[in-house]
Amino acid sequence: LSVSVSPDGGRTVVKGVTPAYPLTGGAVEVTLRVTPIQQTNLASEAPFRYAYQPPSLSSVSPSSSPSVGGAATIIDLLYFPVITSSTVAVEFGAVEVPPSDVRVVTSTLFRTQVVVVTPPHPPGTVALRVYPRSAGVLASLSSPYAFINASLAQLAAPLPQWACAGRPNE
Repeated sequence: LSVSVSPDGGRTVVKGVTPAYPLTGGAVEVTLRVTPIQQTNLASEAPFRYAYQPPSLSSVSPSSSPSVGGAATIIDLLYFPVITSSTVAVEFGAVEVPPSDVRVVTSTLFRTQVVVVTPPHPPGTVALRVYPRSAGVLASLSSPYAFINASLAQLAAPLPQWACAGRPNE
């Protein structure tokens, strides 16, 4: 909280930070109460409403990996509560990623980036969920994520130059 008074003493500006918000969109009604020190009879109250963006999962890159696990995946979140590696949970389907495989790169009120190492998982598409541990899975954000059969993933990789038929490089 900061308070500044104009040079002529006619105007006082009070600046503060709005309280943490729930994980649903909308507006929050609060009462702003200002009480001068040792002058409680001069207290002033005013209703205040602030709107905020609900959190969203902006991007997941890549959106698939081999089913053997071990791939680094970058998750970008917008307007997500400020978190640390120990306060965020990441799940691929029913498999929770251990905290040691989750790293929060940046976390501000506007943008959060998390890098996670994928766990081994049977092939198929699952829901990738991200949520603050304190809020629980009901407050999660999700996106589809595909685990590809490891042998098929190897076939999709580019072939080495020596395996390509045709004219050699000059």
